[in-house]
Amino acid sequence: MVDRAKSVSVKWNDEHWLGSTKEALVRAADRFPEAELKGVEDKFSRDMAMMDDECEEDAVRSAELMRSELLGVADIGFSVDLIKPSDLHLQAFNSVKEYIDVLTSAQGLSHEVSEGTEMILRLPFRLRNHMKGFFGIYENGETDRLDELVNKIVVAKLTNLKAETSGVWAKVRGLFKGEDESPDLTQFFEYMRVPLDSMKQAWAAAVTTAIDEYCQSKRVQQVREKKSALDAIRVVDAEKVIDDACSALKHEWGDGSDHELVCSVNCRMRNSTIYCDWTEEQWEPASERLEVWKVNPGLPTTSSFDRCSCLGGVRLEKGEQILSVFTVQASSVVIISVSAEGTFVRRAQFPSQ
Repeated sequence: MVDRAKSVSVKWNDEHWLGSTKEALVRAADRFPEAELKGVEDKFSRDMAMMDDECEEDAVRSAELMRSELLGVADIGFSVDLIKPSDLHLQAFNSVKEYIDVLTSAQGLSHEVSEGTEMILRLPFRLRNHMKGFFGIYENGETDRLDELVNKIVVAKLTNLKAETSGVWAKVRGLFKGEDESPDLTQFFEYMRVPLDSMKQAWAAAVTTAIDEYCQSKRVQQVREKKSALDAIRVVDAEKVIDDACSALKHEWGDGSDHELVCSVNCRMRNSTIYCDWTEEQWEPASERLEVWKVNPGLPTTSSFDRCSCLGGVRLEKGEQILSVFTVQASSVVIISVSAEGTFVRRAQFPSQ
C-alpha cells in the first residue's frame, strides 16, 4: 500500500480492521504517532500516581476512624460495670460488634485475621457474658479460680462456666434481685483493675494491628480495581490515537491525493500475517480507429468533401492490422483483420442516414 500510494490514489474500508493492522500500516508509512502515544502513557502514569495517593489517604482516614470508634469504647468494654450493663453499654457493644465483624469477615480481600487475633478482638463480649460469674466467684472467696478463668478467657471461650459454678450463679442471682439493688463492687473493682487494664491494652494492640492490615488490604484491592479501569481507558485512548493516524493517512492517500488512478485495497489478518487484496485502475494505451465515410454523389456541391458523411468509427485492438473492408448494404461494413491473437472477421453496423 505504501508503494502504491506513490503513484495512485489508495482507498480502503478499515471499519472492521484490527488495531494491529492499523498500527502496521502507520508504521510502514512512517507515520507512527509516537509523541501522541507517549502523551497517553504519561497521562496514565499521572493518573496512577494520583489514584495511588488517593487510595492511601482513604486507607489512612478509614483506619483513623475505626481506631477512634473502637478505642473510644475500650473503657466501657473492660469494666466491672459489665455486671449490670446500661443502655450506654449496649450502644457501645453494638458499635464494637459492627467493626469487629467487618475486620474478621473481609470478603474478597487478601486480609485474613488469625484465630488467635479474632479471639482477642471478641474478648469484650466474653467479659460481658461472664463478669457476673467472675464477681460471684470473687464473692465466694475463690480468687485462685478467678485468676485461672481471667487468664483463660483472654485466649479461649468459657463454654461450661455456668454449669461448673452453678452454686456461684445462684448466689449471684441473689445479689441482683431488684432493679435498683446493686452490690458493692469497690473491692472487686480493685481486684480486677490490673487484669482488665492488661486485657484492654492487648485488645487495643490487636485492634490497631487488625485495622491497619484491613485498611491496607482494602487499599490494595482499590488500587487493583482502579488500575484496571485506568488501564482500560489507556487502551481506548491509544487505539484512538492509532485510528486518527490511520484516518489521516486514509484521507491523504485517498480523497486528498492528486493521483487520478485509484487502487482499492481489502486487508485481512490470518495467524498474525496481514494479507492485502486490491484492484487498481490503469491507463489503457491509445488505440487506432478506423473511420468509415459514405460518399453521397447526388448532392449538388462543387466540393467532393462536402459530398462525404461519416458513418462512425471502429476501435482497433493493439497491433491489429486491416486486411480488407467490405460494404454491406448502405450502413454496415465487414472488416477482416489480423493480430498476434489471430484472424478476425467482424461486422460493424452504423446508423442509417
